[in-house]
Formats: sequence, structure tokens, C-alpha cells
Amino acid sequence: MSAAKQVTIQDSTAAARAEIAEVREQIEARQMERDELQSGYLPETDVRQRISDAIDLTAQKIDAEYGIGALLRSDGRPSDFSLLELHTRVGVYEHSIPEFAPLVAFLFGDTIKQRLCEFASTLDLPPGPTAADRPRLIEKIDRKILQLEQKEEALIVAAEQAGLDVMRHPSANPAVILEWVD
Repeated sequence: MSAAKQVTIQDSTAAARAEIAEVREQIEARQMERDELQSGYLPETDVRQRISDAIDLTAQKIDAEYGIGALLRSDGRPSDFSLLELHTRVGVYEHSIPEFAPLVAFLFGDTIKQRLCEFASTLDLPPGPTAADRPRLIEKIDRKILQLEQKEEALIVAAEQAGLDVMRHPSANPAVILEWVD
């Protein structure tokens, strides 16, 4: 084999590997973007809404009518007053456990919301995207990752047909490698 032909093969090998590496970098960048969307901080408006929802859900655990029922009925006794107990049923057994969070949320929910929202406003939260927008954006990124993985697989197959040994990355999508179509 002539030296010129060997240099051309080495150049094409390096170019093929560089092109595959570039596509892999794009895939990794999109995966990082996806991970950030999936688990990153929400904007302040979403945090405020989640604080409000969490306090409301906790306060709803209190059944005030049941809890003060002992005081409402003429045959009730103050010792039966049970707002500090949460009644739960596990199988056929009913348990009463002391739980203060629902009562505190029931009595002071608005104050707690206000204080937590004031704290949230001091945090360095991103301006967006919102929790409602994230699933759509993640789906868009997933489609782009799939396209990039398909491109990468086509490059790997072409390189292998040219005699190059190219390793697939460990997180390669098996469906792309097997050319699976739903």
C-alpha cells in the first residue's frame, strides 16, 4: 500500500471518528438539557403555587367537624377532643396517631404560605420554563436525541462497513441500534 493511500485512509478514519464524537457530544448536551428540565429548579411562580398546594393538602387532612364533634354533641366529652390525631386505616385496623402538621396548616395555613413564599422570593430561581411547559419541552428534546442517535448509528454502521472498529457508547438506545420501529 502506498504511503499516500495510507495517509488518506488514516485521514478518513480520523474524520469518521471525529464526526461520531461530535454527534455524541451533541447527544450528551441534549441529555444534560433534558436532565436539567426534568429535575431543575422551577420558577418562583410555580414554587409559590406548590407551597400553597402543599399547605392546603396538609390542612385537608383535618376533619374539623369530626375532631370537634365531641364538643358539639351533648353526650360528648372534652377528653374525646381529637384534632391532634390523624385517623388512618391499615387493613381492618384503625389507628389514631398524633400529628400536628395538619392542625397547624388548618389553623395557620395562610401565614405559613406567606412566610414560605417570602423565603422563596429570596432564592435565585430561574425565570422559566414552568412545570406545565416542561413535559412538552422534554418530549421535544427526546425527539432530537432520537434523531441524533439515529445519525450516530448510521455513522457507526458506515464506519464499520469501511473496516473501522467503533465502540457504541454504553447509554446507546437499543431500539436505535436494532432499528426498532413502533
